[in-house]
Amino acid sequence: MINGEYLSSEKDKSSNDSGRDNEDEFMITRHHSEETKKKMSLVRLERKERLGYLNSPETRKKIGEAQKGKRLSEKTKVKLSLALKGKKKPSFTEEHKRKLSEALKGRSQPWNSGPKCHFWKGGISGKSLVSCTDCGKINSVRGDFLRKLKHPYRCLCCAIKRRIVIITPEQRMKLSLAHRRYLLDETFFSKINTEKKAYWLGFLSGDGAITENKIRLRLANKDIAHLMKFKTVIKWTGRDYQKEKNHATEVVFRSFKMVEDLACYFVTPRKTFTVRFPDIPKHLENHFIRGVFDADGCINKSKRVRRGDSGQIYISYGGEFNIEGNCEFLTVVQSRFVALGLPVGSLDYPGKRINRIRYGGVNQLRKLYGYLYKNGTVFLERKKELFEEILKNYHHEIIRDKNLFPFSSTTEFVMKSEA
Repeated sequence: MINGEYLSSEKDKSSNDSGRDNEDEFMITRHHSEETKKKMSLVRLERKERLGYLNSPETRKKIGEAQKGKRLSEKTKVKLSLALKGKKKPSFTEEHKRKLSEALKGRSQPWNSGPKCHFWKGGISGKSLVSCTDCGKINSVRGDFLRKLKHPYRCLCCAIKRRIVIITPEQRMKLSLAHRRYLLDETFFSKINTEKKAYWLGFLSGDGAITENKIRLRLANKDIAHLMKFKTVIKWTGRDYQKEKNHATEVVFRSFKMVEDLACYFVTPRKTFTVRFPDIPKHLENHFIRGVFDADGCINKSKRVRRGDSGQIYISYGGEFNIEGNCEFLTVVQSRFVALGLPVGSLDYPGKRINRIRYGGVNQLRKLYGYLYKNGTVFLERKKELFEEILKNYHHEIIRDKNLFPFSSTTEFVMKSEA
C-alpha cells in the first residue's frame, strides 16, 4: 500500500473522491519520507563509526606495524575488512584476504594508490574509502569523483595547504601581469637610480593621489603632453580619462607593488602632511626637487615699484620662485638651496600645516635655475620657458616725472602669476 504504483492506481480508481483519499495519500507519502530519512541517518551514523575506527590512533598504529612486517590477528583483519567494505555482515573471501595482506605489507595500498585503484567500494551511495596522500587521513569519497581525478587524492585541508605558497616579488609581479588587461612596469620605483625615476618620484609626491592599491595623476589639459610622458616612462598601456568639468586629464591604475615602493620614499596616502625628503643619491636630489617644483611650485613675473628719497621712481621687472609643502619637508629643501649660497629665509605661514619658501632677485633665480635644470632631460616645459623668459627680460627703469606716480607710499608690488 505504500509503493508508488499502488498510490497512482488507487488515485485513478477514486478520482471522484476528493477528500479522504487525498488525505490518506498525503499521510502515506509523509510516512514513507520519514522512514527514508531514518534509514539515511542510520547509514550516516554507520559511516561515521567506520571512519572513526579507521582514523583512530590504535588502528593507524596497527596498520603501520603491519606495513613494517608484523602479522595481524584474524580478528583485526576482519574488523579492517568490515570497515573498508561498509557491510554489516562479513564477506571475507580469499581474494579479500590476499589484497588486504598485500596492502598491509606495503606491496600496494588500496586506499592510496591513485584514482583508479580502489579494491573496496563501500555499499553506501557508491562511495570508496580513500586515504590522503599527504596526511594519511581516511575519508569517504564518491567513486565518480575519484575516477575523474588525474592526480593522487588529497583531503581538503592538504589541498588548501598546497595552494598557500610563499612567492617572491618577481613571481608575484608575473602573476599580476598575467591577469592584467593593461600592462605597466611595476618595478619602476623599486630603486631610485636614474634621473627620470627621481623626477617622477618628486612629481608624484606633489600632485599624485595614492590609495591602498591605486595611483592617480591628474593634470590640466594644457599639460596633457607632460602626462603622456609619465605614461610612457612607466609603460602604462591603459587609457586616460578626460574630466570635462575640471578641464583636466588623469591617469589611474592599480598596483600593490608600486604603492609599496612609493611608501618606502614617504609617498603615501594623505601625503601632503606626511611626505618627507627621501634618502636618494646626492646627484639625483636636484631632479627630485625639480619634480616637486613642477608639481607644487610656482614661478611668477613680478613688477616692483619704489620711490627714492630724491623723488625718482625705480621699477624692477623680475620674478619670484616659491615651493609649498609641510614644514619638515621644506626645511630639508631649503638646506639644499642654502648650500648654493642662497640666504636662509623664514617660512611663510608659520604655525600652519602648509608652509612656503620664496626667493626673488635675478642672482637668486639664476642659481636656482642652474641647480634645478642641471643635466635635466624631463621637466614641465611651460615653467622652464617662463623661468628663462624672466631671466632674459630682467631689467630696471628709472622715471624722473613725479606726476606719473602720485601715490605717497614708498613701495608697491604688482605680481602676475604665470606658472
